Amino acid sequence: MQNKGLVVDLDYTFINSNSFTYFVKWLGANYINKVKFHSLFKLLLVIAKRKLRLISHSEAKLLILKIYDIDRLDILPFVEILKKNIDKNIFNIIQEYKSFGYITCLATAAPCVYSEILAKVNNIDMCICTSMSLDTEWKENIREEKFNNVKTKFDNNKIEISVVITDHYDDLLLVKNAKEKAIVVRANDLTKKMLKNYDKVKII
Repeated sequence: MQNKGLVVDLDYTFINSNSFTYFVKWLGANYINKVKFHSLFKLLLVIAKRKLRLISHSEAKLLILKIYDIDRLDILPFVEILKKNIDKNIFNIIQEYKSFGYITCLATAAPCVYSEILAKVNNIDMCICTSMSLDTEWKENIREEKFNNVKTKFDNNKIEISVVITDHYDDLLLVKNAKEKAIVVRANDLTKKMLKNYDKVKII
C-alpha cells in the first residue's frame, strides 16, 4: 500500500519571494562585510553577464553556487531570513495534511545548501532540490528534471503524488500527476490558462 504524499514548491509558494534572489543579495552583502572583494567581483561579473543575457539562468546559478562553494559562509543566518518570508497559510495547509498522515516534500529549483535546512526546521519530511555537487553532471532541479526526481524518490519510498502546491506552470507535470488535488497560488494569467483544463486544480 502506498503512502500519500504532498509536494510543495518553495519560491512564491512556501515563501512569499524568490529565495535565490535573496541568496545572491545576501552573498554580496556578506562579501562586503567580510572584505572578500575577489568573491564579490566574481559574483558581480556573473550578475552582469546574466543581465546582458550572455548566459542562461541555469548557467548563472551554477556559477554563483561555485563562488559560494569556495568560501562556504555560515548559511544559518540566511535560513532565518527565509523563515520570516514563509506563507503562513501554505504552512498551515502542509501541517494539516501532515496531521492526516501525508508525507510532505519540499521540491524546488533552489539549491540544497539552504533548502534542506529550511525543510527540516519546518517539519517537512523530504527535500528535493538543486544539488551542490557542482560537477559536469549538474542539473537544475526544474520542470521535467524536478518531476522525475520527485517521482523517483516517491516510487522508491512507496509514496504517491497525492497533493501538489505550486505557483507556476513549470510544475505542470507534477500538477497533472497529482492523484487528489493541485493547489495553485499567486497564479499569473499564463499559469491560469495552462492549468484551467485540469479539474483537480484549485486556484487560491
